[in-house]
Amino acid sequence: MRKTIARTMVGLTAIMLVAFTLFTLAVIYPWFKAQQVSRLSWDLELAARAVETSGIETFIGLESTKSRITWISSDGTVLYDSQTDASLMSSHKDRTEFREALAYGRGSDQRMSDTLLEETLYQAVRLSDNTVLRVSQSMAGIWAMVLALAPGFALVLILVLAFAAILSSRISRAIVKPLEKLDLDHPLDNQLYDELSVLLVRLDAQNKEIKAQMKRLEELGKEFTSITDSMQEGLIVISDSSKVLSMNKAAMALMEIDAVPKGHDVLELCRSANMANAIDQAHVAGHSSFFMSRSSRQHLVSLSQVDSGIVILTQDITEAYNAQQSRKEFTANVSHELKTPLQAILGSAELMAKGMVSKENIQGFAERIYNETSHLVSLVDDIIRLSRLDEGQAVETEDVDLKDLVEETAALLAPSAFRRNVRVEIKAESYIAHTSRTLLGEIVYNILDNAIRYNKTGGKASVTQKGRTIVIEDNGIGIPYEDQSRVFDRFYRVDKSHSRATGGTGLGLSIVKHACSVLGASLRLESKPGIGTRVTVEL
Repeated sequence: MRKTIARTMVGLTAIMLVAFTLFTLAVIYPWFKAQQVSRLSWDLELAARAVETSGIETFIGLESTKSRITWISSDGTVLYDSQTDASLMSSHKDRTEFREALAYGRGSDQRMSDTLLEETLYQAVRLSDNTVLRVSQSMAGIWAMVLALAPGFALVLILVLAFAAILSSRISRAIVKPLEKLDLDHPLDNQLYDELSVLLVRLDAQNKEIKAQMKRLEELGKEFTSITDSMQEGLIVISDSSKVLSMNKAAMALMEIDAVPKGHDVLELCRSANMANAIDQAHVAGHSSFFMSRSSRQHLVSLSQVDSGIVILTQDITEAYNAQQSRKEFTANVSHELKTPLQAILGSAELMAKGMVSKENIQGFAERIYNETSHLVSLVDDIIRLSRLDEGQAVETEDVDLKDLVEETAALLAPSAFRRNVRVEIKAESYIAHTSRTLLGEIVYNILDNAIRYNKTGGKASVTQKGRTIVIEDNGIGIPYEDQSRVFDRFYRVDKSHSRATGGTGLGLSIVKHACSVLGASLRLESKPGIGTRVTVEL
């Protein structure tokens, strides 16, 4: 900026000096010309008087370096010329100054001289004998005087330009110095030129607008971070070159890092060929996905291309994956569980149909068919119950007295307890709960049924209900610790042979778990092998 100001000032000075010089010359030249004409008129007056008094002999023999004297007769013949042989000169009768002098007594003209071949001023006067005396002078003298002033003007021009350069440098430095110290963060606090006040006011307004926008962006950034950090899904944003731009807490936990590794390649965090292939596919197709197993958890990784790069979303699908596996296992188990009683029924019926069973054994085969059919019906009923619970069908709720429900359920299982020689004790108090009588009845029934089935001869099972808590315990065979986390799985049996001997379907505790989930009840199991089992249900 300083150089621009300095160059501008020097340039303006040079232009002004040149203009001043031209103006001066334009003024001096007419003045010089006027002086020349005046002097020429004076010379003519003197020459005329001299000729009138003494004749033309006054000038003969004199060398005139200033004015040229010419004497012309009335018919235009040149009688005398101070610089040229008069006999060699042509007639001057057509010359303007000659004709004007004859007509009016005086004449003048300015033209190119045929003899001297240069611009010349002419002054003429008519003498008493009707001859004309003419005095002329070349204009070259005027230009010579003007050119004589040129070196002086050039010197002055150089000195002024040098002075202007020094002065402009200092002035530009003085002008720019306050601008260099300008506080752009607080424009209105600057004591600067009045001409810049409008700029400073606008700059201040822009600063405030930028600060407001930055604050808004910061708020949006915090809001985005808050939203993404509250997500259970992992979110990673990478550039086109796979550099990490952003990552939420769930993604950091998945990658087992404590801080966002901005600028690092995402493949440094997830060294997987599947990830590399998915990124390449997302660049081409705009979207890709793959499954990833990490820390015994299953994740679905989805990649979508955006303007700034690629967004990677990781979803924990462990529960869905396990559920799918459970469904596959359940389907296989159902097929197996249904096939076993059906084969027994089919085999017994086939033997009876072909007459291969004696009369005394027919009752035994019929009882077997009956027992297997009953088991099959129980199994189908339990499967239907589980299917309805899985479908999430709405259940009807009502006010239920838990004491009455516990006593009614125990009464239904009294024959089974009698057959197995298991004593059942009930300790209950009246408590009204708004719940599903059917589901809660199935919960108590299945837990108490297991306490009776998997008990020892002469054993005891008790149901204690206090408030919204129901505790069912026994002193039976118990459950090994390693199996306790799976006894609520479908068709899971600790001892398959013993379970089939007792007539269990393997779905009772699974129904209990699903029914508790539907009712929002908590379920807790405690068991020690050979000592007994305690199950607590709290509504």
